[in-house]
Amino acid sequence: MQTSPAASAKVPAWPRVFLALLQEVNPDYRLNRNARGRFTECLRPLGPVSYSQNTVCIRGQYSHGFAVTLTDQVNAHLNSPFWAGARFDHNHTIFCAFEKDLGATVRGAGRQAGLHSTHARRSGADAIVRQCTANAEQHLAPHYLAQLQRGTPLLMGILELLMANPGLLDDQEPGPVMASFRKPAR
Repeated sequence: MQTSPAASAKVPAWPRVFLALLQEVNPDYRLNRNARGRFTECLRPLGPVSYSQNTVCIRGQYSHGFAVTLTDQVNAHLNSPFWAGARFDHNHTIFCAFEKDLGATVRGAGRQAGLHSTHARRSGADAIVRQCTANAEQHLAPHYLAQLQRGTPLLMGILELLMANPGLLDDQEPGPVMASFRKPAR
């Protein structure tokens, strides 16, 4: 991922600050050294998956996302079969995830308390990060774990296909083997 200096404006100490706040919620969080520039990610391993608390910094605002991921690799894609939730997507923060993914009320009367889209280094930001982290783990994690579990048979099918056909991905033209994974035409 390429980051221009003007787009970043991330405070150099932010990764350590973010990690320390997450470790107050759960001491198992570790900084993902693969996330650089305007991206920060802390991972909490849970067996074969990890919880990802991540931020993308745009003009000094830290958009806080959450995902359940199978990988610590960082790439420019917002979606992948290797995670459920949002990694480094300033348009899908924890606040938005409650609204879009869970259908929760996030505005007005009856709203879920403690949800914020962004964090800036200001008074009260530490409490906001802690609350967003706790809300994500409590409410979003079970939803995303279920999504990954539902996708397991398809992912296993793809892995079995790749193992049975070495060099398949070297071929530029999708052959009849890959056709079985295409969606039917409407």
